[in-house]
Amino acid sequence: MRRFFSCLLLSALCASASAQLNFGINSGVNMSRLELGADAPKVGYAGHFFVEYFGSKKIGVSLGAGYSQRGSAFIQNCGIEPDFTTGYTIPNAESVRTHNLHIPVTAMYRFDLKNNMSLIPHIGAYFSYVFGGQIYHYYGNRRCKFDIPFYDVDQTEEVNGLIASPEEFYKKDLGLTFGLSMQMNKRIRVGIDYDLGLSAATEGMSLRSAQVGRNRNVFVSLGYLFK
Repeated sequence: MRRFFSCLLLSALCASASAQLNFGINSGVNMSRLELGADAPKVGYAGHFFVEYFGSKKIGVSLGAGYSQRGSAFIQNCGIEPDFTTGYTIPNAESVRTHNLHIPVTAMYRFDLKNNMSLIPHIGAYFSYVFGGQIYHYYGNRRCKFDIPFYDVDQTEEVNGLIASPEEFYKKDLGLTFGLSMQMNKRIRVGIDYDLGLSAATEGMSLRSAQVGRNRNVFVSLGYLFK
């Protein structure tokens, strides 16, 4: 019995000795799309605070929270001059930028390399809350800026057979996230992540048919661990 409790205590001490809690920050560039067919990537900024826990030398979990700019860019009627005498005209181009509170949760596995370097693949899920944004319409050399409207299920109205506005956005976004990080000198970390949105971000933009848009985002980052 004494041997059993001695082994149990020794195992607990070894586990606590190998456990590691890290705190850090990262910052970098987003390249995002809404997957609406004709859209192109929109470049934006993102930065996070994060905490990660390794229960062993290899396996860990991470929780982050930060700010993320996302959106899309669209081009239509290229080379066609807008006619302002008609009152309303289709813009030559359009882009949208959203401001998000971004919260990723991931599981990680660490491969130790030479010279204090580690390779860390990770996979998990994210939650994002959109608290604002802008839509830009380009008419030749002119640009019009609007705040994005949000979709409200409780205030849905049917107009000419359409439900709600085709340019309205949802405030909440859920999806999968996965990526790869390279850790150097135990403190510097370079990473690339891909977010695959599963929920609808918008019901479509004015330059396309009313289809559902979902976030697709690549995040290239540079981070620092405080330990």
